[in-house]
Amino acid sequence: MGFIDDTMITVVNADQGYTVKYLTSRGEVTFICDKTSLNRLYYMGRDKQVKYEGRNKRLFNFPLNIGKTWKDQYITKPTALGSQEMTYLETFTVLGGKRSWSRQENSKLLN
Repeated sequence: MGFIDDTMITVVNADQGYTVKYLTSRGEVTFICDKTSLNRLYYMGRDKQVKYEGRNKRLFNFPLNIGKTWKDQYITKPTALGSQEMTYLETFTVLGGKRSWSRQENSKLLN
């Protein structure tokens, strides 16, 4: 479990992928993430998995190396009368890092 700003993040299952629950002041959302890259693959709808097409779906994209760059895009659908569909292009670059060690596995996470 961890906190980022006002968001509590909890891994609730680690079978075929990580099931990660985000709890914010606006509510709760559950993502199914790829085990190796931590990319968001699905979110939980009312009673089924739905392919995730929102922002930050490839936020981490492990393994991370300094200088690694990747791009992604997402589209917002019109939500109100007169609003338009918009496409956002995202570019991620690893600018730096520090050595971190997992206490459980004692392995290097990021160079």
